[in-house]
Amino acid sequence: MNEKKIREAVKDAREFIARADVLLKDADAMRYLSVGCGGYALSGAIRRQSMELTRALAELRKAG
Repeated sequence: MNEKKIREAVKDAREFIARADVLLKDADAMRYLSVGCGGYALSGAIRRQSMELTRALAELRKAG
């Protein structure tokens, strides 16, 4: 764990939160997702950022 990895994880976490906030404020998107459809553009952005955050956290856990 080092400062660069911590900063990268924080940056990705903030981006995830920002995208999630946009999605949660979009009533049309939330209705679309509530019926089980996952192809909405905003939900895709959330899934992508979730993957980026997961990778950053995995790097953070690595030794060195």
